Amino acid sequence: MKRWQLALAFLLLGACAEDPGWVWVRNGATQQDFSMDSGQCKAQAFSAPGMPTIQVVLIYHSCMQGKGWYQTAPEHAGVDGRPQPDLSSR
Repeated sequence: MKRWQLALAFLLLGACAEDPGWVWVRNGATQQDFSMDSGQCKAQAFSAPGMPTIQVVLIYHSCMQGKGWYQTAPEHAGVDGRPQPDLSSR
C-alpha cells in the first residue's frame, strides 16, 4: 500500500470513530431512532467481507445521510437532536 493510501485510510478511520467533536443529527429524531438507523447502516456497511475500511466508512456515512442524518458539532445540536438556532449574531 502506498503511503498516501495508508494516510487516507487512517484519516477516514479516525473520522469514523466515536469522536466527541461531531454528532449525528436529524430533526425530530430520538436516540432510539438514531440507534435503529445506525445499526441498519452499520450492517449495510459491513455486509461485504474484506471490504477496505475506506469503503465501509463511506457506505455508513452515505446510508446515514440517506436516512436524513447529518453531522454537526455538539454545540450546534440540541438535546432532542434538533439543531439549535444560531444566536451569536443577536
